[in-house]
Amino acid sequence: MRTWAVFIIICCSACLHQPQSEYSVSFIDNKWLTNQPLKFSFNFQDSTQNYNLFFLFKHTNQFHYKNIWLRVTLENIALHSLDSFLIEIPLSEDSKGWLGTSFNNIINHKVLMHTQPLCFNKGINRFTISQIMRENPLENVLSAGIILKKINNQ
Repeated sequence: MRTWAVFIIICCSACLHQPQSEYSVSFIDNKWLTNQPLKFSFNFQDSTQNYNLFFLFKHTNQFHYKNIWLRVTLENIALHSLDSFLIEIPLSEDSKGWLGTSFNNIINHKVLMHTQPLCFNKGINRFTISQIMRENPLENVLSAGIILKKINNQ
C-alpha cells in the first residue's frame, strides 16, 4: 500500500493557449520523498513565446527548514535534449519569518525560479522536480507544483 497519494490539479489546457497553466501535487501524509519527483508535461506550439516559471510550495508551520533545494530537469522529447540544474528556494528569513502567505498553520509560497524569461522548443517538454534535502522524507509538506505563465511579447 502506498503511504502517499497524489492528486494532480490541472487548471487549464496543456497546449498552453491560456495565459497561465498551474500543476500541483498534494501529499496526503504530508511527506515528500526524494524518490517521488513531480512530473509535468507541456505541449508548446510557439517556440518564440516567453514564459515565467514559478515554484509552488505549501507546508505547515512545523516545516523544519528556511529553504528547499530542488533538482529541476527539463526534457524536450522530439530533440532528445535534457537540461538539469539545482536551485535553492528561500522560504524564510530571520527578520521576517516565512516569506510566503500564511493562513492559520498553512504557508503558501509562489517563487519565480529564474532571472530571464524562458523559451521552449516546439513539441512536448517534460519538467521533473525532485526535492534533494537531507531529510527524507521531507515532512510537513502539503503540496508542490509549478505555474507556467506566458509573458506578453510586445
